[in-house]
Amino acid sequence: MYRFQISAYTQTGESIGLVGSTPELGLWDISKCVHLRTSGDRYPLWWTYIEIDIQESGDRQKVEYKYVRLDANGNARWESLLDTNRWIPIDSNNDANTIIVDDGAFGYLQPYPFGYIENPAVRIPLDEESEGLKIVVIGSSVALGHKAWFGSGC
Repeated sequence: MYRFQISAYTQTGESIGLVGSTPELGLWDISKCVHLRTSGDRYPLWWTYIEIDIQESGDRQKVEYKYVRLDANGNARWESLLDTNRWIPIDSNNDANTIIVDDGAFGYLQPYPFGYIENPAVRIPLDEESEGLKIVVIGSSVALGHKAWFGSGC
């Protein structure tokens, strides 16, 4: 399952949609796009409020998509990305978790897809007497693929 989010500044009456290369994303038909939502306390962040189950199909290794800005009349303006589409790899091994796809800003294409698991698989209970969990991180985030898909280096 996937949820998408992007930062986009809009005018009153405008909204953001997501359209792409799979049936779940409308097969590039803007009238079938997935509508994103925002809120007063999180604006300019827009996100899909439903989880999208993108199915693996044949030899497809990735899903391509773009965001569109919709006006109050339903007219759409595609984000201009120099004839390039956004994409994410299909992760057929991750059936149990929801992947948040963080696409940065509307109209700006990050060098690589960035995603993270919405809820961690392991939770460590903290009792009231402990000082809390302490974590020490040593090393370079670049070597681990910082801002890459699930920390996978390039």
